[in-house]
Amino acid sequence: MDALKHMPNFSYEVHAEVVKVVLHDDKKTAKGVIYYDVDGNEVFQPAKIVVLSSFQLYNVHLMLLSGIGKPYNPITEEGVVGRNYAFLSNSGATLFFKDKNFNPYATAGATGQMFNDISPGNFDGPGLDVLGGAKVHSSQATGTPIATTLPKGTPSWGMGYKEGLEEWYGHSMKISITTTCMSYRDIYLDLDPNYTDHRGQPLLRMTFNWKQNELKLQQYLKGIVSKELNPYSISMSFLPMDANFDLTKYVSTHNVGGAVMGDNLKTSALNKYLQSWDVHNVFIPGGNAFPLNF
Repeated sequence: MDALKHMPNFSYEVHAEVVKVVLHDDKKTAKGVIYYDVDGNEVFQPAKIVVLSSFQLYNVHLMLLSGIGKPYNPITEEGVVGRNYAFLSNSGATLFFKDKNFNPYATAGATGQMFNDISPGNFDGPGLDVLGGAKVHSSQATGTPIATTLPKGTPSWGMGYKEGLEEWYGHSMKISITTTCMSYRDIYLDLDPNYTDHRGQPLLRMTFNWKQNELKLQQYLKGIVSKELNPYSISMSFLPMDANFDLTKYVSTHNVGGAVMGDNLKTSALNKYLQSWDVHNVFIPGGNAFPLNF
């Protein structure tokens, strides 16, 4: 950005909200975008090339609002925009050891350790009736006592809480697990038929829930953690087999799909250059291009 600022033919707007890509009558090329500036004025910005780089979800939202590509229909399985949405599942455990002493103050997020023994292709997932895998890592980004996880049953305040901190501070470690997530025919993104944003445009609707494949993988990983490390006690947060997707948990990153890259116009929205098959001067880079979270 600093280099671009010095170019005489470059300018930029801050606090601008792009709401639509405007297409020519042939619907095969874009002629610019409509955005609202910092004062709320509607502005048309002409362009020879349009790059949507506003995060995976909003990239798909703009495509649907602008008529770029055919929206996905989960019943007929036709269309490509909104297809192949996938997220991931996070899980983990805090392990407590009476005979081990960790140093919470000699920590940083980058000092953690990760292993890929359970990544796709590195273990017998099909033998467990599971597709995909997971990355397993242990890191401790802070040494603040007040952020210390304590064993289940420890009081959350008062003398009992202080005694718990004295006993367990420096005697616990965290393991975090991030799993893959397959794409499914009935998991997709589309324009909401009922709800609109502050400008009256349809909101982006996400149809998503956990499938048995991802839940089985969570339970397999739970068994590994509890069996192999043999802690004194353990606090775990793995998804049960009847879990439903909870939007109040961590959902801000690792969203993928919705406008995927491929070599088949019937199953992908973008070519290998992340260029729209339908509107050739629109490019859509981002997580939207990945067909599944693998």
